[in-house]
Amino acid sequence: MDEAHKVKKRNPWIAGILSFVLAGLGQIYNGQPLKGIVYFIIAQVVAFPPLIYMSVKGIISLKIIFSVLIASLVVEAVIVIDAILVARRLKAYALRWFNRWYVYLIIILIIGVPFLAIPTTTLFPQSYKVPSESMEPQLLRGDYFFASGKVDNIQRGDIVVFHLNQHNEKMYVKRVIGLPGDHVVVTKSGDVILNDQPLLRDGALNQPPSYNPTKPTSLFLEHLDLSHYVIAHDQNIEQHSTWDNTVPESMIFVMGDHRTASMDSRAFGPVEIDKISGIAKVIYFSISPALKIRWDRIGLNLSNPQPN
Repeated sequence: MDEAHKVKKRNPWIAGILSFVLAGLGQIYNGQPLKGIVYFIIAQVVAFPPLIYMSVKGIISLKIIFSVLIASLVVEAVIVIDAILVARRLKAYALRWFNRWYVYLIIILIIGVPFLAIPTTTLFPQSYKVPSESMEPQLLRGDYFFASGKVDNIQRGDIVVFHLNQHNEKMYVKRVIGLPGDHVVVTKSGDVILNDQPLLRDGALNQPPSYNPTKPTSLFLEHLDLSHYVIAHDQNIEQHSTWDNTVPESMIFVMGDHRTASMDSRAFGPVEIDKISGIAKVIYFSISPALKIRWDRIGLNLSNPQPN
């Protein structure tokens, strides 16, 4: 009998695994190439348009992310189960020209390589963990947040993620205070003067969600353009870092919200814009040092944070 027309049972496990690796590949294994192509298209339509929309708009929505995740899992489950059930029903199957291991491998490579070339930092939300207390009370140690890779329109008040240079693996999370051409003055008392205008501050506020400082701390609401956010000053601690200069082109001036506990542009100077990897958008998980989930912080918007 010709090799291409051998009769052979289909293995349900192999069919399921192939469709798990690549949507629709298990159907091709079962001799249903058209169904496999349709399933593959459906899987991509469910996942990619919402992600592309968020990427183009520069937004991140937990509702969209979780909806895409749930829908993708449901579609994937349907495709895998279909492949398994069809394989079980096929008692005798005449092998076709595409029923070869190397054909499956070629399909995976042809489909997979283009996906590897997709700029994931701009298309998919990037996940980060807050490494220090320098952004308290807006970001607490143990917060996990999504950041948008769309960084071509950075605004004052944005919270950005960056590395100081390509050899420095340490991640920094700070707030943008000054853009290229801005004249920034930071006094010893912590006052910020931007283009000869002091940033307005309101008096003491209630503590933000789950914020429990270990030292006596004063909180203020600072206004910067259309953004407003809570900043913290440890009491009885004098700030020694000051700044009085103009931000160079293609650079930004950043500061931590915890002004007396932040290593920022007052120390290492302005940051090159091309070193920025993301703009923080939303907290999706938070856990305290005591390993307790901070439910009141999940879903907090970082694009335009509101005081409690």
